[in-house]
Amino acid sequence: MQLVSFTIRHYERLASTQDFLLEALAGEALPEGTTIVADDQFRGKGQEGTNWESTAGMNLTFSLLLYPGFLHAGQQFLINKVISLACHDSLSSIPGISAPLRIKWPNDLYIGHRKTGGILINHAIMGNKLLHTVIGTGINVNQTSFSSACPNPTSVRLESGAAWDTASLLRQILDRTAFYYHKLRKHPSGLDEAYTERLYLKDIMKPYLVRGQPLEAMICGVNEYGMLLLQTRDGLNLECGLKEVVFPVT
Repeated sequence: MQLVSFTIRHYERLASTQDFLLEALAGEALPEGTTIVADDQFRGKGQEGTNWESTAGMNLTFSLLLYPGFLHAGQQFLINKVISLACHDSLSSIPGISAPLRIKWPNDLYIGHRKTGGILINHAIMGNKLLHTVIGTGINVNQTSFSSACPNPTSVRLESGAAWDTASLLRQILDRTAFYYHKLRKHPSGLDEAYTERLYLKDIMKPYLVRGQPLEAMICGVNEYGMLLLQTRDGLNLECGLKEVVFPVT
């Protein structure tokens, strides 16, 4: 089985690479691996309807298309693991970054306690099968100042002390995506341990807000449906969905 190949379509300015790819997909049959990248994404999306701030020409903003029809709908979080691990590997290879790189559940990339990237995934489902998946990703690469509305941002340049080529970083992320996507096809269970090991705040007791109630707990992993697994100080095990848990401010 060959690795998926990626075809990059580069644009100077788009409102949203994800919206652009979804609209293009609605009008034509696009090959798996089609990747839309924009130098200036001026209306990028974050989780739960938030906006992704990005200064033109400074960062990496792209969306890519996959056809994971070999997965059933209940396995869709495995795609999140694929792209999260690919981005984590690529950022980890950059010299000069001393703080640990971690994946903050469910869709953020952290250097230390600061956010440097975010992932937004759009699945098309028919019955119990995934028809296609569009993965939108934004990574702060060379931006050094952010609006006060961003609570804890950082960038590759701020953390490493050097400017980085976004095109090279994109190619590395796509190469690692191909690797993990192939691994998903062959040995999907092999992604679980790698993803769990890289989770932000794993095995560290912290104060969370869970379903509106404060409690001390530690992250143990995620279940097969992508729900966060927490264990309280007294040994209670919890499974939490996206809107059920608020992370501590660190």
